[in-house]
Amino acid sequence: KVETRAGTWNEQLLDAELKAPLKFVENLACDPFNGTAANGVKGAVVLVLRGTCTFVDKTKHLSDAGAVAVIVYNNLYNMPHFHPAAAPNSTIPTIPIFMVTREDGERLRDAAAAAKLEGRVPQLTAASTRCSLDRQETLASLSGSSNANASTGNGSWDKQAIKGCAHWAADPAGGFIHSGNNHGFHWLYSFLTLSVRFVRDGYVRFRYAVDAEQNYDGLVFEMDGEPVWPEAVKSMEPLTDFKVNVSRGPHSFTWAYKKDYGTSHGEDRARLQVLEVSGTARADHECRSCSSISASSAGEGHCQVCGRNMYGRVDMTGRISCQPCPRN
Repeated sequence: KVETRAGTWNEQLLDAELKAPLKFVENLACDPFNGTAANGVKGAVVLVLRGTCTFVDKTKHLSDAGAVAVIVYNNLYNMPHFHPAAAPNSTIPTIPIFMVTREDGERLRDAAAAAKLEGRVPQLTAASTRCSLDRQETLASLSGSSNANASTGNGSWDKQAIKGCAHWAADPAGGFIHSGNNHGFHWLYSFLTLSVRFVRDGYVRFRYAVDAEQNYDGLVFEMDGEPVWPEAVKSMEPLTDFKVNVSRGPHSFTWAYKKDYGTSHGEDRARLQVLEVSGTARADHECRSCSSISASSAGEGHCQVCGRNMYGRVDMTGRISCQPCPRN
């Protein structure tokens, strides 16, 4: 027996007992099958590795080749089960799909290979193509997220009326901002956007950290709608500094935490800290001295502020000096 999770579209198909030969395909089923390859999967439950294309594409290609069901096994080790889901607005396949772990998938693959060497074809049996409700993915508590109307407790993500996507929020301690509590939710982007007009050439600098599902979820950073990083950052601990130079003129910056159709891993969020923007006002090109205390170098920080019960006064020459506050 192998523990599995049913695809989200299985409940829209006829529920029936499944008995069929188990076949394994070496490729990822991301392209249509033809000829001998198609004949090899006809009438079979096909075991295929996760990756490269969507669950819908894999299942459609195998269905067109005559397969009766698909078992996709994870391409990552030591990861929990999840429900394979169809992308929004996609046409659901006509055959069921199931998900197993990488470890169980390799055991099934090896068993199929051993049986083939002996001239046998292993048979797979499932009492229901929908599986039981107690196999649903368990949702984390939504306390602290923006989804106040979403139900809490156990249940499947695809059963929820509200699919999630908590917005970016500040940590209660005020040390950083994060991409929201989206643990247990899928198919989402959580956006943080900053639009700024630069009066001179400048830069944007920030510190970031990410803890997400490797190869699938992660943080994307864009400037003016174009990606700054070649791909989403999946894992980056501890906090890491990043700086991008910016030319004069209006610009927009977007930090997006994206999640695919299954699995929540680790903190399942991105964090930002110390967001610094230089070039947005002429005053930040250089700091002027305050009293006798030296200021920071051009464009690199803030002028020294006056002390307690003191205020900054600008004289006729533009010089700033710290003066005692009036008694009243």
